[in-house]
Amino acid sequence: MEGSAAIFALLGTIFGGAGLKIVEALLLRKKDKDTTATDLRQELREEVRYLREQLKAAEDELDEQRQKHLSVMQEYLDVQSKLNGLLIDFKQEASKGE
Repeated sequence: MEGSAAIFALLGTIFGGAGLKIVEALLLRKKDKDTTATDLRQELREEVRYLREQLKAAEDELDEQRQKHLSVMQEYLDVQSKLNGLLIDFKQEASKGE
């Protein structure tokens, strides 16, 4: 009887230690998963921040190009208006000369 009690105590100690290691491994695995998820979220935040900066730069460049386009269009309209005025003057002078 005492021998079987000692065997049971020995087996209990072995399985208790193994069980503790299994629980510890499971907890560490969950912690690793949490760390991985946190790292992924941080990486995504940084990528979103970078993309927002790129978008802001592209929007600023678009605004700058839009202003240049409007300026060129205004110059074109001014030149066209002056040309039309000169053509009218030229036609009037030509018709007076006939």
